[in-house]
Amino acid sequence: NHRDLETDRNSPYSNRKKSINLQSDETYQYLKNEIENLKLLLERQNKFYQSKFEDVSNSFEEQMNQQKETFEEQLNHIDQQLKIEKEKGNEQKKLFETNLHQQQILIQNKNIEFTNLQKQYEISKKLLTTEEKRWQEIFQNQKIKQEETERQMSELNSEFEEYKRNQ
Repeated sequence: NHRDLETDRNSPYSNRKKSINLQSDETYQYLKNEIENLKLLLERQNKFYQSKFEDVSNSFEEQMNQQKETFEEQLNHIDQQLKIEKEKGNEQKKLFETNLHQQQILIQNKNIEFTNLQKQYEISKKLLTTEEKRWQEIFQNQKIKQEETERQMSELNSEFEEYKRNQ
């Protein structure tokens, strides 16, 4: 076997093999360099895209933070408006309740006033009726007295006439 190799080296075919081997080495070296270059290119591209990704990611994160801040500010503003409106509502409710209470007191006072006026009217009516009866009695008594006086006057007149005749 060793001898076969020796023969191979000395054969014209062996030169061709050496040439192929040399070419193979050059090709290998060339390919190795190309692979290294491709690796470097890939690393640069990776770094470039990693950098772009980080830029985009940072930009996106920054936008999201800005949107979050804006949203939180809007929420706080809405919350403040709600508190203000609630406070206004509470004030309106208090005003309404106060007005309602005042109206109820006014109505109660008017009812009391009306009841008192009704009582005064009833008392006045009774007084008037009593006074009317009293005046009717007085008038009746006056009438009776007048009739009595007229009767007495008539009697006196009759007596006087009789006295005059007898004289």
